[in-house]
Amino acid sequence: LHQYKVKGESADVLVAAMASDSPYRDPQGSSWPGGTEYQLSWRWVPTRGAQCRVAPVKVTVSMVLPKVVTAAPLRDGVQAYLDALVVHERGHVDIVQAAVAELEQTLSAIPVGDCDAVGASVDQAGQRALAAMSKAHVRYDKTTGHGRTQRARLRPHLP
Repeated sequence: LHQYKVKGESADVLVAAMASDSPYRDPQGSSWPGGTEYQLSWRWVPTRGAQCRVAPVKVTVSMVLPKVVTAAPLRDGVQAYLDALVVHERGHVDIVQAAVAELEQTLSAIPVGDCDAVGASVDQAGQRALAAMSKAHVRYDKTTGHGRTQRARLRPHLP
């Protein structure tokens, strides 16, 4: 878990700070308060002779969420919001984990063989997994309204 600090002593200031302090922006300038970052790598390693085999997939996943500092009257609402935001981001984590499991299954079927052939097969499988994962994240955000259906919107939680 990585966090960035957001401060606001009133509901209006807190909502504005959440938008301005977020590390995530799209090309149109819109921001969103949380994110799930991941790194996925695959490779092949030489065996005896001039052959190669698939090595284990490596993945790191981390949620990036706001750490909110606010006035006491807002804290319960902020916590309810953060809980909902975590639920949404866990959905993104689940997508990554499912894609990694599918990639590992695909890679396990690649036999030991010529390094160029193994490498090409591994890279193709990895690129397909990344493309499928990207589409799944877009679908998930569209389905959930970027967390809106999971109550991951700050303003409705505040007095």
